[in-house]
Amino acid sequence: MEAGYERVILVGSNARHLKTLAKFVAENLDESDRGKVTYIAADEFPSYLDSLGPAASEQTVRGYKVRRVQQVLDPADVEARKSAIMGIIAGSLIRSKAKEN
Repeated sequence: MEAGYERVILVGSNARHLKTLAKFVAENLDESDRGKVTYIAADEFPSYLDSLGPAASEQTVRGYKVRRVQQVLDPADVEARKSAIMGIIAGSLIRSKAKEN
């Protein structure tokens, strides 16, 4: 939150892990910042990203107008990106379980 992010997404491996994350956030963040945190299960993360949809924004950076537009991807690219994201999440879960044992 100190870095200026508007929204933070915490991805948990299961409901118990999400409860633990929520407890940690409640103990360590101000009430105004708690509303900026979203908790999502790992298997729901790709559909959450899809729900955000393409966004266009315009802002001023050092006196220059900056426009940012997300491109709409074809379904094959979307599936490739989803599988890459799921691979990263799966690898992270495997590593975290190996550390626990």
